[in-house]
Amino acid sequence: MVYGIGIAIFIFGIITWIPFFNTPYGQDQSGTAYLADQVLKKKITFFKDKVVYTIGHFLHVIAIQFFFGKENKYFNRFMCLWCSLSASIIYWIVYDLFGLPAAIIAGISFAFYIVNPRIDGNFGPFETILALPLLSSILCILYACKTDNYTLFALSGMFFGYAILVKQTAILYLPGYLLMVIGKNINFASFLFFGGGLVFSNLIPLIYYWRKGAFWEYMACNWLMMIPSAINSGKYNKFYPKTLVKSEKRGEAKKHCIVKNSLSLAPMMFYAAITLFSLIVTHTISLFHIGIFLCLSASIVMIFMRGTFFPHYWLYMVPWLAIAASYSISETISITTTNLNTLSLCRITILFTLFVFVLYVDYKYYIPHKDPYGFIRK
Repeated sequence: MVYGIGIAIFIFGIITWIPFFNTPYGQDQSGTAYLADQVLKKKITFFKDKVVYTIGHFLHVIAIQFFFGKENKYFNRFMCLWCSLSASIIYWIVYDLFGLPAAIIAGISFAFYIVNPRIDGNFGPFETILALPLLSSILCILYACKTDNYTLFALSGMFFGYAILVKQTAILYLPGYLLMVIGKNINFASFLFFGGGLVFSNLIPLIYYWRKGAFWEYMACNWLMMIPSAINSGKYNKFYPKTLVKSEKRGEAKKHCIVKNSLSLAPMMFYAAITLFSLIVTHTISLFHIGIFLCLSASIVMIFMRGTFFPHYWLYMVPWLAIAASYSISETISITTTNLNTLSLCRITILFTLFVFVLYVDYKYYIPHKDPYGFIRK
């Protein structure tokens, strides 16, 4: 039954993507597809001929276009499987932490928020890439602790290292992951394998660009500038290219994010806070749980990194909110169904109202944009 539900969560993720299989490229995606095509034709070398950021974005598109061609439908199908697998993995993580009811809620919630691309809701589906390696790393930690398998520890580090490769500022999650590792009573050798895997994932592009004669260009674009500007934006933001943050400083962008797009996350944030409070009061909170909430805090910080406001970065909060909120939602449902009274009815009403509210707020983001290439003409 448990495995069957896991497969059902994966299928649910695929179903939510079906309306988007034939949608055109979004803003970020179309630009990346063009650059990927130039790389495959050997007309440019990243960092040497063209400055780019977050190389992991391009690795996906380059691989897809190499094997399947440039048609957008292949990218959408790849991202469908990628995100659906993420929903399935979060199901297994929460099942290990909080049990089956919470796992079902977490998988469905994650799929509901992040599996579909929301073409009008962000700059494209790239913000959904980061979840899979991060969640896979956590799952490897959980199973490695049960089996004392050092290969899984190394694999966990490689997944986390790949998340950093996709988005260098994912290094902000490192304290949370270290707490998760410590919380499982892992020995020093396990830390070495975890760290070795992390370094290995990022060593491959370093060697590649060293051979291409673009080692320092790669380091400057993806490490020496992005990491300091994320950790201490007030001090290092002046080194970050103004063209990448200029459009994000407008007041309408902030209003669009706070009042419209990410407003639907309010119920999830509410239940996540209840989960933290419940774990503290019942004295069941562990270092592993604290690591999860530390990663959630890092995701919030990422929205405001580099001294500005990136509205579409709210998507980075989704996997952590799905994990954190699932416990309190499942407990609410459990209490309500076992003891039906006035208080229980109030809880049901609140839960149902919040869910309908999310559907209402997010409805338009599930409809493909009528003019996705309008930004080119502008």
